[in-house]
Amino acid sequence: EKQKADARKNWSGSGEQATSKVWFAIEDKIGSTEFLGYKDEQSEGELKAIVANGEEAGALKVGQEGILLFNQTPFYAESGGQVGDHGTITFANGAVFKVTDTHKQLGKLWCHHGVLESGEIKPGDAAQLVVDHTRRANIKAHHSATHLLHAALHDVVGSHVTQKGSLQDEGRTRFDVAHNKPLSDEEIRAVEDAVNNAIRHNSAVETRLMGIDEARATGAMALFGEKYDDEVRVVTMGPDKDGKAWSIELCGGTHVARTGDIGAFRIVSESAVSSGVRRIEAVAGAAALALAAQEAALLAQLTRELKVPASELPNRIAALVDERKKLEREITSLRQQLATGGTGGADATAQVQLDRFASALGLAFQIRDDLLAQWAASYRSRGEDLAIDRDSHAYAEADALALQLEGLEIAAQSNALQVLVRNASGGRLDDFARDDGTTRDPSKWTPVSRDPAM
Repeated sequence: EKQKADARKNWSGSGEQATSKVWFAIEDKIGSTEFLGYKDEQSEGELKAIVANGEEAGALKVGQEGILLFNQTPFYAESGGQVGDHGTITFANGAVFKVTDTHKQLGKLWCHHGVLESGEIKPGDAAQLVVDHTRRANIKAHHSATHLLHAALHDVVGSHVTQKGSLQDEGRTRFDVAHNKPLSDEEIRAVEDAVNNAIRHNSAVETRLMGIDEARATGAMALFGEKYDDEVRVVTMGPDKDGKAWSIELCGGTHVARTGDIGAFRIVSESAVSSGVRRIEAVAGAAALALAAQEAALLAQLTRELKVPASELPNRIAALVDERKKLEREITSLRQQLATGGTGGADATAQVQLDRFASALGLAFQIRDDLLAQWAASYRSRGEDLAIDRDSHAYAEADALALQLEGLEIAAQSNALQVLVRNASGGRLDDFARDDGTTRDPSKWTPVSRDPAM
């Protein structure tokens, strides 16, 4: 009681935590919350207390936001880098509470944050608490993958790599470690390979309760400066190494049953957070598969646009970059000559050509935009939609047709003029022939009703 009184006296917080020391009063009344979420994702429970607007409330009505506390819960409360669970609480009287986050107060009260979507509730009501299974599964995959990542970093980079912070949610894991330089591409690839090898090994993920000294004797990794209870949870996973599990850590989070449940692992980025601390962001499970699909789609688009197989993309892109640099140097030189008077006739001719390109392209752009507007209106009249953004088929068709209608037969007599057209048109209107010096009068242009889908 003296310890509780001292804690209450010294308690301070900000925002919600500072509200009238309400949590101590609730703890005195209801005691601790029993957490069932290591094994269960749904359970029965009795509503013990309601907090609304920073104060304990006698009831909660439909549409009101609040915090619910139960005698027991399967909802994981945010701690150790793992975010809190979401889900639904359905009461015996038919009321429904949507849980949008779960936190702890005083280390022992599970607080379910959310809004009452229907009905009315009060302390003493019975309820069924159900965690969002898909979200929890994705979080567990990222948390277990983080343990394997830690072990892989020890093997690949060195045992000096220790955890400095982490965050695991349904879409990623963010892992901060002590290391004084960027990881090389080879190290990142080796770490990924090691983690995915452990995933394919499909070893059981085991959790044991033991005393803190016994746990440290097993070689379990712990956070420096972290305070642990006398009894701790030791989580082991991965293929055996030197007679013991590859990964051994003190951890109070939720995890997959077997490493194969993680599915896949990909490192997305590696960067500096502060001096001597690196941040690794990675994805696992469904998020890793989604990233692979996104990258495959991008690769397919590049091969189509550049008209080369995937294996030749690096060389093709390098050649384009070199060409762009060369053309930029030519443009800079040409503009400098024009600005300083140049060498006479040649520069005057270049200026005329520049002006002619600008005028002709401006009219072509107008034709293209008019065509797109006409096509879109035609589709709308039939109750259909037509995509006319820059990546659409219609946009490419309008580009090509605008050139034909305008009769642009421009002889690009210098690379500098070619790059001017490419830059002005975004790389679309860049097929040239010969210019006879004429420009079609836009007032005489008649729109064409060609269907872009043809």
